[in-house]
Amino acid sequence: MTPRAVWTLRKELRDGGYDVVHVHEPIAPVLGWDVLTSSALPLVGTFHCYSTNRLTNGLGNLAGASRRFNRLGVRIAVSDAAAWTGERFFGGRYRVIPNGVEVSPVLERADFELPSAARPLRAARDGIRASSWRLDPTQEASPDETVLRLLVHEQAFASGQRADGRFLVPEIYLDADELVIRIFISPRQGFQTNSRNPETPVRVALPEPVGTRRVIDGALVHFSARPAPPAAA
Repeated sequence: MTPRAVWTLRKELRDGGYDVVHVHEPIAPVLGWDVLTSSALPLVGTFHCYSTNRLTNGLGNLAGASRRFNRLGVRIAVSDAAAWTGERFFGGRYRVIPNGVEVSPVLERADFELPSAARPLRAARDGIRASSWRLDPTQEASPDETVLRLLVHEQAFASGQRADGRFLVPEIYLDADELVIRIFISPRQGFQTNSRNPETPVRVALPEPVGTRRVIDGALVHFSARPAPPAAA
């Protein structure tokens, strides 16, 4: 980047009548770094990278990264890994909004709430984000089934370990057409790496037989109805 590019961007932001500035990957110099200190407009930064390199991130802080990032009104990370990197090396609070989320048709139903700008895309309870799951393919489907076998992928960092013994009480919502299940896992204590977590099998007892309902992972679904009480395992 040349000095001309920096001055051109400064002039555009000063004279362009913009309401807000999106700084893509603020840690990457040079234009983003300059905007963080030269523009008086509200700033929103998006963080995309995962890094464990203490040397390069430390050098970034010596050059003023964390101080510059304090100018950001909102910090958005595209993944938990990117949020972990930002929090560990630069401080601040990061809202995780994935790059792309497949929206199920069930979200269009009136009894479900679409995620809004004020709500996370992934459901959370007591600060723990819901983990994704799939039905165990070895279980034969039956309308009379009152226990479902799931394979759960833990959302939080767990150093590549299974989640056995750390499952919390699930949230279950059902009506005549759908059965929505949210799975929560108590995080492992201490420092955890971002190794890929294996799927952990778990059995979920239902308050009534599944019948002909569609079974849905509720991790990315926001429903307004009160979840059904968990059945005794």
